[in-house]
Amino acid sequence: MTLDEMKYLKKNLGLTCEFISKNSGVPLPTVQKIFSGSTSSPRYQTLKALEKLFLAEHPASGTQPLPGSTGTGLPPAAGESAARPSEAGDIPFEKGRQHGKAISCQKEENMLSSTASMVRETAAAYGVSAKPFAEKKQGEYTVEDYLNYPEDQRIELIDGVIYDMAAPILNHQVVTGQIYYQLCSYINGKKGPCRPFIAPSDVQLDRDNKTMVQPDVFIVCDPSKMIRTRLFGAPDFIVEVLSPSTKRKDMLIKAYKYQAAGVREYWMVDLDKEKVIVYLFEEENFDIFLYGLDDEVPVSIYNGDCRINFGEIREQLIPEVD
Repeated sequence: MTLDEMKYLKKNLGLTCEFISKNSGVPLPTVQKIFSGSTSSPRYQTLKALEKLFLAEHPASGTQPLPGSTGTGLPPAAGESAARPSEAGDIPFEKGRQHGKAISCQKEENMLSSTASMVRETAAAYGVSAKPFAEKKQGEYTVEDYLNYPEDQRIELIDGVIYDMAAPILNHQVVTGQIYYQLCSYINGKKGPCRPFIAPSDVQLDRDNKTMVQPDVFIVCDPSKMIRTRLFGAPDFIVEVLSPSTKRKDMLIKAYKYQAAGVREYWMVDLDKEKVIVYLFEEENFDIFLYGLDDEVPVSIYNGDCRINFGEIREQLIPEVD
């Protein structure tokens, strides 16, 4: 059954997206994107799950093409014959510090607090998306809008403002992957409740409908915050690798948001300046530490028992070519 046939049946059978989602097992945001046209090439297994529902609601649709059909059917998955999906068997839908002395940061806390209102006035400089939904203004978008955004565009939602996220450079991925690997090695050996995650993973930071972020790497130690589709609440530990398109957002907007939401420790890795900036938000006025890319940086939520070896990470970086 083609996507055009499914759209025809949805309209003529009077099926709602909520009904289709509930009875097919396909998440509601995905169903909405498919039938609104914002997703033109859904996953094969998603289409098979939807087809199973439509065949149950209208069995005759499996015996002849419907109006609007191209007659081509679904493409076979790798290793399958070109048989119709309904004949291929049921597949369930799977669901500075220069070492030694910390910098006192009462004044930095005041700066971050004042930044919350300042950045809204200069949003274009922070990679803000240009009117993704014409019916709303920046500051009015919700988590529902975020979930309905086209799948091929990566964004973040902060206080109702949608920010575009450009594809990261290769060295950005090298650093995030190596940090994640070293954290996994320590955490897996410790056998505790904490779990490391790597982008893209959704974090509903404030537990409201106005903010959804995707930190590069983060650790969660409260299992009750982990739901199937996202993290609901603040991580304990976050790393952001700075890039030209996100640097201001990560250093100002996100630093303030992470502190206010209850993040205990926040790292910013600046590859251009070869620095690692560490915010310890658990302290009364919080502290900042500055390290170089040759240092072993202690993870304070583990009392320094876990250390990230940036010297090893640096050796993995791809050299620039003039």
